[in-house]
Amino acid sequence: MIDDSRTRPTPVRLSPPPLSRKRYPVHKWRTPLILTVVTCIVVLGGWWGWRAFMHPEANVPPCVSQSASQLSTSQVQLRVINAGTVRGRANEVAGIMRAQGFVIASTGNASPSPSSQATPAPGVTVPVTIVGTSTEDPEVQLVAGFFPGPP
Repeated sequence: MIDDSRTRPTPVRLSPPPLSRKRYPVHKWRTPLILTVVTCIVVLGGWWGWRAFMHPEANVPPCVSQSASQLSTSQVQLRVINAGTVRGRANEVAGIMRAQGFVIASTGNASPSPSSQATPAPGVTVPVTIVGTSTEDPEVQLVAGFFPGPP
């Protein structure tokens, strides 16, 4: 038999030696630990978001109602909507109410409905409708005082 150990080159190792488990014990627990921390953050964030959604601003006091004797026109904001067929009526009424001291939030036209398509007879005015929380509210009573017999 021929001894080939002298003629054959020794193999070269191209990869680094494997890490010893004793030297790096954290590798085994790193991924589950990171996933647990991220899961806890997501769960706590979801819980906090749900709680904030269901109970928004719990420490804010509710609105305070004032009696009509203490309420002035500058404290009431109006949104004037024209639901009739006469153009410019919302701006006309808003100008009158602004002259009385009311704050006009916006003016505009209501979306057309089948009942608003009919043109009223000459000399007939379309009634005023005041929309509020209830007829007993001071701001509704204050605005109603400027119109004769609103519904």
